[in-house]
Amino acid sequence: MPAQILIADDDEIARDIMGHVLSDRGHAVTMAADGALALAALRRGAFDIAVLDYHLPLIDGATAARRFARTAGPAAATRFIGVTADPDGLELRDAEGVVFDAIVQKPLNLPSFVDAVEHCLSEQRRAAAQREILAAWRCCGFERRPRARFAGDPGRDWTLRLGRAFDLSCPGNPDVVLLTEEVRVNELAELRTEGNLFTLPMVDVAGRWGRLADAAFDVEDRSGWDEVAAVARGFATRRAQLATRFLSATSLLDKLLAYIFVSGRDLVPLDLEADEWTPTYPGFFPIRRVRDIAEKLVHLGMLTRESLDDDLIFAPPRFTLTGSAVACLTGAPTVEVVQRRRYR
Repeated sequence: MPAQILIADDDEIARDIMGHVLSDRGHAVTMAADGALALAALRRGAFDIAVLDYHLPLIDGATAARRFARTAGPAAATRFIGVTADPDGLELRDAEGVVFDAIVQKPLNLPSFVDAVEHCLSEQRRAAAQREILAAWRCCGFERRPRARFAGDPGRDWTLRLGRAFDLSCPGNPDVVLLTEEVRVNELAELRTEGNLFTLPMVDVAGRWGRLADAAFDVEDRSGWDEVAAVARGFATRRAQLATRFLSATSLLDKLLAYIFVSGRDLVPLDLEADEWTPTYPGFFPIRRVRDIAEKLVHLGMLTRESLDDDLIFAPPRFTLTGSAVACLTGAPTVEVVQRRRYR
């Protein structure tokens, strides 16, 4: 789809040259010979770029841009390029209330002019994409992009692929942890047990981890956005209820207990056909230790134990938080019913 570009210049030759150059690049160009016509055109149609000469008759370019910006409001997407033989003077004038996204000097250097236009178009597309992404998260009930960090080094491709959907600028304060296919299970176990990430959801972005992860995300599938938003909100809500002791837990026993609570789901084996002594449970805690720790928590009255298959004597059991565990985790004198999220 061609960009809609307005060119306003009282110099007919300059106006035609700019128009032909941009038309040859596939853009749709509208011409105006003075500031009043330019302002009227801006108010009539939606332009991606407005190229305005500083010294336009009737209304100068800076004033026309400022008037349009003031009446159109912050929702206006038009980007402004100022054209002038006096760039220093225009920069000084524009500093009173910045409206120009770029300033091009006369006589025109056409490659520089085209670069300025294409750069503004690129920035406009990026801003539009960011608005669309933010709107998508808001539809999921998340008022901003989720803050995220990768488990391990994701490489440039993953960073570029997910950098718009997630806010990767605050690695120390994430809402979610993103899992690619390159990271190894033992690395994830270390993150759960050695770091402070045991109360955060781990999100599978590679389609590799299945139910081991707390959620799955595909940038092209908006149902995954809903799931990630719901899981992140759920974790955050329950995390806020944790007593300080469990937020800063150091023992694997306390970390596993806190994870079961904030994840909002029982500790259920993922594969009943697996080795009965080392079943795989969700959450990426060390496989060979989860069962033993859960059994200890049963002994302490923090978990209940339920067989999932009465026909298998040694079937891996489901572990569920007890009321005493919830009271201990939250420091609450009474126990409330915990709403659990079942497997997807």
